[in-house]
Amino acid sequence: MEGKYLELVQNCINYARSFMTLPEPIESYFEDCPSDRFKTMDNAAEGCGNKLYFNKPWFTGQDRWENHRVDIEFFIFHELRHLHQHYEIALLDSNNIVHEDISTIVSWKNGFINYTRNEGGSTQAVNLSQEVEIDANAYALCLSNMLHISDNIELRFSVPQEAMDLADPRSRQYYENRPELKRYIDKLKRDAGQPVVRKPERNELCPCGSGKKFKKCCIGKGI
Repeated sequence: MEGKYLELVQNCINYARSFMTLPEPIESYFEDCPSDRFKTMDNAAEGCGNKLYFNKPWFTGQDRWENHRVDIEFFIFHELRHLHQHYEIALLDSNNIVHEDISTIVSWKNGFINYTRNEGGSTQAVNLSQEVEIDANAYALCLSNMLHISDNIELRFSVPQEAMDLADPRSRQYYENRPELKRYIDKLKRDAGQPVVRKPERNELCPCGSGKKFKKCCIGKGI
């Protein structure tokens, strides 16, 4: 029953490994809601150590699965970013080579020590404002956009607007200052014979000449 869902998760894991340090293997579990872990539908997934946990009714909802699968991919990437954060913390704690700035890893470690889970209500705003969540949302946005950069589809995510307001500007920074992302995008553009240019702001006019704002035009194509 869960085969097609696990296949999507594994495809996202394989893609994400090109950009992040992740544990091997990664185990995936689907849990009912309500449960001890998923008390409400406000929390779609959780990741820690080498394990991913998914809110089964959220993940397998017919409309979301059939019409908004990129939304599911976004949340998988989000949780994989958390696994990356935890993995880098473990590497630092064991005096191994890390792949992030030590100050960044320390901020993640402190963030998880004082972490507020999203259980709906007043906890949602606090959860979204945490650095580990801003980073996870921003990186997931980058991976989702890059995965579908050549697809003629509109990327729609069920992320609260306040989360997107924090994630979107951070993601644009990541396109410019994360070398693993910049190399990937530049290669795609070179392969397509396109010049490497700055990604426009969401509210700027789209450079394709449509007269629409970028967020209403080519951003929907993952460009």
